[in-house]
Amino acid sequence: MIVPRRQSGLTLLPVFAVTFVALVCFIILGLSAWREWEARQIVLTRAEVELSNLARSVSQHAEDTFELAESLIIGTASRLEAEGTGPASVARAQTILNMRTPALGRVRGLFVYDENGNWLATTEKGDYSKLNNSDRDYFRYYRSVASSGTLIGAPVKSKSGGQWIVTVSRRINHPDGSFAGVVLASINVDYFLEFYRQFDLGRDGSMVLLNADNIILARVPDDGDARRRRGRDAGSVPLDVALGHTL
Repeated sequence: MIVPRRQSGLTLLPVFAVTFVALVCFIILGLSAWREWEARQIVLTRAEVELSNLARSVSQHAEDTFELAESLIIGTASRLEAEGTGPASVARAQTILNMRTPALGRVRGLFVYDENGNWLATTEKGDYSKLNNSDRDYFRYYRSVASSGTLIGAPVKSKSGGQWIVTVSRRINHPDGSFAGVVLASINVDYFLEFYRQFDLGRDGSMVLLNADNIILARVPDDGDARRRRGRDAGSVPLDVALGHTL
């Protein structure tokens, strides 16, 4: 009876050893998986923080740019509403625009149009008196809607220079509240593109600027496909955007 007991013990010993080794391996694998998961969470958290900081940075840049444009057109519109849009008032407005030209910075140009869309004053150099902007969306909007707010329009090609621009406009009223024209500031789309190209978005990353109506104002990379999307509703095209901000 003693011999079988010894044989049974010798038989069980390898089983215990294999089980112990398997348990140790399982624990090691579990610890390794947990460390990998923890490291991945740390990387994801850092990436989320960096992306959030980047979004705030580019959003602030865009907001500052449009606020500058808005302040310029509000001042011009208020002066014209107070003094009227007669020749003397327009001449004074032109003088003021000429003085502001060197300090425009981010803003490409300022423009004043009468109720028929004719150019009254501008910071642009040249004679644009024969051009008319009554066909522009912002002009038709203000002519039909008595809005005192600022409108950020879809990108259009400038009639004076041919560049793609984003428009910031405001309505001018006669003393009786009727439509007197539009004051407009333009910002080159390339200004935003050059700023966004400074950021490393990775191989498949992209950045897009939208207005409040979800219209694409600028996008990097600015390839042929992005140019076709410019000015369109972001909801109608696949953007695969890594970072976007809306104004």
